[in-house]
Amino acid sequence: MKKYLLLVLICLAFQYSTAQINELPLEQFLDGGESQKIKTLKDITDNNLTEYIPAIEERVFSQETLFLQWLFLEALQILDSPNAKELINHFIDQVDGFKSTRIEDPLEYKAFAAILLLEPNIQDYSRSELIIEYFENTTANYNARIFTKLNDVYQNVPNLDQRIITILLNSFNSGGDPLSHYSLIMLNEFNYSGIIQICLNSGINSQDEWIRNYCYAILQDRNYSELKDLLKDNMSTESSGRIRYRHLGNLVKSFGQPSDIKFCIEYLPNEQDLEIKQMMEFSLKDFIPTNPNLPIPQMIDSLNSYTDQLYQYGWIKNEDDYESYKEKTKNLRELFEQKKTDELCSNLNWIISQAESHHGSDLLTEEGYKFLFYYTGYIKEKIETEFGVCK
Repeated sequence: MKKYLLLVLICLAFQYSTAQINELPLEQFLDGGESQKIKTLKDITDNNLTEYIPAIEERVFSQETLFLQWLFLEALQILDSPNAKELINHFIDQVDGFKSTRIEDPLEYKAFAAILLLEPNIQDYSRSELIIEYFENTTANYNARIFTKLNDVYQNVPNLDQRIITILLNSFNSGGDPLSHYSLIMLNEFNYSGIIQICLNSGINSQDEWIRNYCYAILQDRNYSELKDLLKDNMSTESSGRIRYRHLGNLVKSFGQPSDIKFCIEYLPNEQDLEIKQMMEFSLKDFIPTNPNLPIPQMIDSLNSYTDQLYQYGWIKNEDDYESYKEKTKNLRELFEQKKTDELCSNLNWIISQAESHHGSDLLTEEGYKFLFYYTGYIKEKIETEFGVCK
């Protein structure tokens, strides 16, 4: 490797000595001040001026700072120089002994060089541990560009995964770290086993609205068993109107049982943000019970239970109507199990017809109508799929 690199550098020096008489238009600016070098390199890379590769290569290690050396190397990587990989590795090897004209962190620049090796046109992960060492030896103000490469290293260097998890946890738990959002995203994407506990312990209580909202989304995506109670408990104490609105939306759409709708209706007068309150009212008005992916017997049991709740909540207004609905619902499961489809269909049709006839009257509220009409209809659809069309 060292002999090959020496040959490369000798060739570059020879090219430099023979090419001066044919200097390219921008080449002189590569020898200007720092700001001029930065601008020139940007112009070259933005326009993919690959003819400047030799001029950039021969100047890398004559720069007076690690920053400029790295910037020249980055340009070579972008321009897809065939020597980029070897020159980046040489830079890493000589960083510790380099005498810069300014105060620079060698560990940080090793990590900066290592992330260049991860780019798609090189894809060399042999120096990835330098990225990990940078974070393990840096207590605050992580560099965002290096930080985003942790995802790439995690996916491609399995033996570093636990150290990366520790770095992400430290970043998230530091509180003031501006990269805590990205840490939480990566922990979730990596399916970290403790992600639910993180959200319960600190995420949903964070002062950061984004973190609270993202943690609620994680809990929902991972089917956290106590999410419904958590949303109800935190509805009145949540400071963000947008998150309160999402809480109500989740209770209505993701759960949507009579007790959930009743909770939302009773909460509504307490909502202080008028705009949020209007949005909540629309969600409740627009609510239709979802068709659950449940076996027919379980759906019948739910309908029977719902009928009791509808009367208890005052959504079925009088006892006689409640008794009539109950008379039809209580035998549905037995009829289904005995495959008495004619009688089963007759009861289902009666409930649907009765709910329709009571809709808009003083006998049945809108909420009562929706549960009786739609939920019974869902059961009927599944019965017809299994036994044929109800007569």
